[in-house]
Amino acid sequence: RIFFPGFDNNPFKYMAKCEIFVLSSAWEGMPNVLIQALICGSKIISTDCPHGPKEILNRGKYGSLVQVGNINALSQAIKKNLYTPKTKVPKKFLNQFSIVKQYKNLHSIFFEDWDKSLNQKNKILHIISGLGKGGAEKILYRLILNDQLFQHEVISLSNEDFYKLKFEKINVSVKSLNLKRGKLGLVSIFKLIKFIKDSKPSIIHTWMYHSDLLGGLIGKLLGHKNIIWCVRN
Repeated sequence: RIFFPGFDNNPFKYMAKCEIFVLSSAWEGMPNVLIQALICGSKIISTDCPHGPKEILNRGKYGSLVQVGNINALSQAIKKNLYTPKTKVPKKFLNQFSIVKQYKNLHSIFFEDWDKSLNQKNKILHIISGLGKGGAEKILYRLILNDQLFQHEVISLSNEDFYKLKFEKINVSVKSLNLKRGKLGLVSIFKLIKFIKDSKPSIIHTWMYHSDLLGGLIGKLLGHKNIIWCVRN
């Protein structure tokens, strides 16, 4: 029997009680759902797709990995795991996925090579495609929420406002270009140029392809040297 319960704000209650958690993706950017399943104590089967499952499951130590597209292998792995006990995942291994740990990793990657003169008075301008209920948006929010070293401003290409409201609650300035899908005019480009000039950022941090291209290119043309691209696969 197959059940389609629809949207649920708390999927973890299903993960915690399921016999097996299966991820059958052909590719991933960063399958956070595998991390969540690990934390919930689920037995996991995942395709060995790029990028993430092999690393998250510690090369198969904490879950079964099968070849992408191999239906028979996936079926056999499900049958086998139905009768095997759960593998206990050490807390030390799970801690690497904590928000605090991830923030420290991101912080060291982003800032350790920049000019040592950067300090809490410097500003990071984040340019992102939208501020809806997405994974990149959530990571951006957590990154800013956990940072005490820099000032942050956000430019959103679209008018999605889920995280915009959250940013405003923590006094982070958000500006929107209100772009509609597939439409980019000169007015929007000049507006973005003005936003960047007014911000005077020490670092421009762009998120996802459209923002990488638009924000990165305009930032470069305006003479900014410290530009970080975030690419999601």
